[in-house]
Amino acid sequence: MPELSSGLPPGTPATPRAVRVSKPAATLSAAEIAALVSEVALEIAAEVPEPKFGRRVPTTRHENPHLVHDPKDKQPRQYGMTKRAYGTALARFANAPVTESVARRHSGLDPRHPALKEGRTVHTAFVFDAKDRERVLISGINNAKLGKLVTKGPWAGSPIYHLSLEERKTCPRSCPVWDACYGNGMPAAVRFRYNANLMRSLHKELAALNERHPGGFVVRLHVLGDFPDLDYVKSWKGWSDEFRSIQVEGYTAHPRTSEIGQAIWKMNLNRPKRWQIRNSVPMDAPCEPMQVSSLWDGANSVPDGIDGIVCPQELGKTQTCGTCALCWSPAMADKRVLFLGHGGRGKK
Repeated sequence: MPELSSGLPPGTPATPRAVRVSKPAATLSAAEIAALVSEVALEIAAEVPEPKFGRRVPTTRHENPHLVHDPKDKQPRQYGMTKRAYGTALARFANAPVTESVARRHSGLDPRHPALKEGRTVHTAFVFDAKDRERVLISGINNAKLGKLVTKGPWAGSPIYHLSLEERKTCPRSCPVWDACYGNGMPAAVRFRYNANLMRSLHKELAALNERHPGGFVVRLHVLGDFPDLDYVKSWKGWSDEFRSIQVEGYTAHPRTSEIGQAIWKMNLNRPKRWQIRNSVPMDAPCEPMQVSSLWDGANSVPDGIDGIVCPQELGKTQTCGTCALCWSPAMADKRVLFLGHGGRGKK
């Protein structure tokens, strides 16, 4: 294949992209075009300016080899493992060493970051009003971790839907991962603004799903965000009473001693077959039923005294939440579920 770059010695300024190829464009093969596009893309990526706070998080294997797992390597060493990269289990994380990139994710946003001071997402361009979107409850088929269907446990056969609100804007500041929320690394995730339009859309869509799935359907609250206030919790209680097919699972950072936390916990106690919301707590919090925590140093770093289990989906032991069902299993209520820490700094 003809040489597509200038071939100049290292340190020599690169040839302008427009004149880099000596052959007429019409005579280039598909392989030559692909090689040129790849080369230019890497150069453009290298020209992305540093963010105002901290370094830019590496996003390609050329910048950080730990982001892509080598299938020939017996020991997974990559952070952020996907089916595309790994070729087997649809797991997002490996029990990787704490590399520089992982350490930066662990440290969260810079304390001066406006998203922390203002209590909002990093990615404000992806906060939408419900009236501007076709639906607010999204099928789990669009979420590789959740999956589209529950295949085991008491909710087997139920399709999965999920809802995201704006992280931090709807979360208590006591959240254990306030600065290292994994929403920092989800720039394209659709978040919904908490207002009257959202509540109207939720009621309308829940009514339709209740009619469509009389055998039950699951709503994951919340992929991003939390219960913003007590009225919101009361609305879900009313919908749960009105639509008997609803089955709700998820997590909250509201302490059980708070007014909102108590209302959520009462729902767990009063309707355990249809409402399973776990509390997100720091790793050193006293163990109680229905808790989750984050592990930042790999799956083998569970502290002594913690009766917990690392998320099987993140370890590649099951494909999705729907094929696992551990978080909402009554038999697992007393075990704390541990997720591998996966926050990010964000880019602005």
